[in-house]
Amino acid sequence: MTNKLKLTTALASSLLALGASSAVAQTTVSGNLALSYLTTKSENKANSFRGFGKESQLNISNKGKLNNGMDYVAGFSIEMDGGDGMTATSGSGAESPTVNTLQGQQSENVYIDFISGNTTVSIGADHFQNMDNNMSHIVGFGYIGADGINTKRSLYPTNIENYQAYGIGISQKTDIGTFGALYTPTALNGQAYNDIFNAAGKIAVERGAESAYDLTYKGDLGIKGLNLGASYMSAARNSLGVVADMKSTRIGAQYNFGQFTLGYDRSREENGQAMTAKASGTKFNGDSYGIAYAVNKDVSVGYTYAEAKADAVTAPNAKKEVTNIIAVGYNLGPVSVQGQYKNAQNVSGDAGSDGQQLGVYLNTRF
Repeated sequence: MTNKLKLTTALASSLLALGASSAVAQTTVSGNLALSYLTTKSENKANSFRGFGKESQLNISNKGKLNNGMDYVAGFSIEMDGGDGMTATSGSGAESPTVNTLQGQQSENVYIDFISGNTTVSIGADHFQNMDNNMSHIVGFGYIGADGINTKRSLYPTNIENYQAYGIGISQKTDIGTFGALYTPTALNGQAYNDIFNAAGKIAVERGAESAYDLTYKGDLGIKGLNLGASYMSAARNSLGVVADMKSTRIGAQYNFGQFTLGYDRSREENGQAMTAKASGTKFNGDSYGIAYAVNKDVSVGYTYAEAKADAVTAPNAKKEVTNIIAVGYNLGPVSVQGQYKNAQNVSGDAGSDGQQLGVYLNTRF
């Protein structure tokens, strides 16, 4: 048998094997749509604004058994947020996607998981276990910080993690929770290029972002009513000398007893502004506390108090940022409604940046 025939036979056998595997696999399609309305009032009335926001996502997943008996789950999502639109290219009038559009649409929840018992090895992006949420913000929606007041960005850390960049991770389920470790070779990159990464024009970009790792935990420590999470991220210095080493930590907890739930969030970032476009400071500290009350099975109310500060704010009138949030949630079955009011002082550490935000959030899944 010639080498060419051997190769063709092997390829055909592989395709047949794939066909046999897919026959016992399970494929699902799901999605969600969220619409929001937000009005922001700043002390400087010229900086007040209002408008709608939108987020939509389509998820496709497949799961089954491998030939060696292990389980697998694979999938990807297509996300279209309000900012993931089309933009006109200069001079031509034609429309083309921006880089952020490509990252948001094509690198959303991309993964192949290999599962053996309680151990999972995951390869992909925007899928691995993370702490990208505020456990103190129990009823409301979005991040704690009141971004946009007086055109400022909140000092409250959003907790930098690299789960949105492509990498490989391993997680282990135990009786007290799930432990995870994630490695990303290019920490600042949430976009995958072509199938074998041989586009020379893109490699110059990648050498500007060194590796990073994330360590995470989520569980209850075996205590009924407790929901606990912790994460640590470390990203190496940019090889071009543009970005300093970055670190972030977060500890969050919720405890439910009866109709009440208490929440706490402690978030720290070092040199996080390089990744989140915060204009001042090298270290950001945020602490917040929340309480929620379930009026009945469909209606809940909540309150969150948050403080944030930076250790090297450039503005001479730097102040501690304080945010108070009152929120209500209403479950309508297939559609949920949340409303919240934020009152923020000294946004971004600026004593002249006080204001309020009122928002409504509608969400449905299908």
